[in-house]
Amino acid sequence: MHITNVLLSSVLAGGFLVAASAAQSQAVQQNAAPAPMTALPAPAANISAMLSRLEQISQTLQVDLAKLRIDKWKADSSTKAQADANVSSLQRNLTSALPNVMGEVRTNPANVAGGFKLYRNVNALYEVLSTVTEYTGAFGPKDDYRSLASDTGNLDDARRLLADQLESLASVKEQEITQLRNQVLAEKAAEPPPAPKKIIVDDNAPAKKKTTRKKSSTAAKTSTPAPQ
Repeated sequence: MHITNVLLSSVLAGGFLVAASAAQSQAVQQNAAPAPMTALPAPAANISAMLSRLEQISQTLQVDLAKLRIDKWKADSSTKAQADANVSSLQRNLTSALPNVMGEVRTNPANVAGGFKLYRNVNALYEVLSTVTEYTGAFGPKDDYRSLASDTGNLDDARRLLADQLESLASVKEQEITQLRNQVLAEKAAEPPPAPKKIIVDDNAPAKKKTTRKKSSTAAKTSTPAPQ
């Protein structure tokens, strides 16, 4: 009977240890769980979603630019050289600069500076592409012109939408800054004023003795002559 009681006590103690260990493990897992991500402002979310559209425009544009046969255009050599330089510039941007900037925005869509960097890049692409499209319409085949005109229109829509979203994002950031500034001012106003300094006067303290300086005699001492 004594052994049975001992075994029963051991089992109960083991059960309590298992339950305590499980509760502790669950608490550790809850504490180790990552904090929920802060939701992006609507303009930042729209900018992030628009990156896929820019990628599609870029891919289509690269294909259309590769199809151009500028050497067969009915234009002078200077115009052909200028158009060829513009196409090379567009291709370098589409394969290097644009993907890098889009990667920065994808990492932090709420960063206004990164968004403006992307807008400047897209705007530069649009300006150069517009020139190439005009050259193609004047000297190249109609099919090439139609393709580039469609790409130019899509890129123009994307840059306008990006500008609108950046303006909205900047407005949201300005509101956040204003709220933080007002919060700091309110916290400073709620702080109690510093306590005034107390000056303690001890009436029982002995008075300081005044010291008088002795005046040094400057007159020379006269000696009396000895009697002869």
